[in-house]
Amino acid sequence: MRTKRKRTKGAVSWVTFNINDHVYVKLTEFGHECLRKNHEALWAGSICVNAPAYTPPQEDAEGWSRWQLWQLMQAFGPYITLGEILPFETTIRIEKANLSQTWHRW
Repeated sequence: MRTKRKRTKGAVSWVTFNINDHVYVKLTEFGHECLRKNHEALWAGSICVNAPAYTPPQEDAEGWSRWQLWQLMQAFGPYITLGEILPFETTIRIEKANLSQTWHRW
């Protein structure tokens, strides 16, 4: 038998983030390999004779690369599986300027 969880009364704090805003991740070697393979697969089926060379994402001195969240999900969503090698480290940086705090009452 399922028990119902009682909602607590009062203000609940939410932080909202738009998926068009930027996040920073550290790609793993597997992540770089995924991007390289996706680039090759895209251009392999093209009629373009002079396909552009693969260019890896820019990374800062610590290895962080900048992505719009939707691009990160699109690029690596198919590769994120429980118990498998991940394309980027699990810590994601979000700029505080991109966060907005809203208060909701239940």
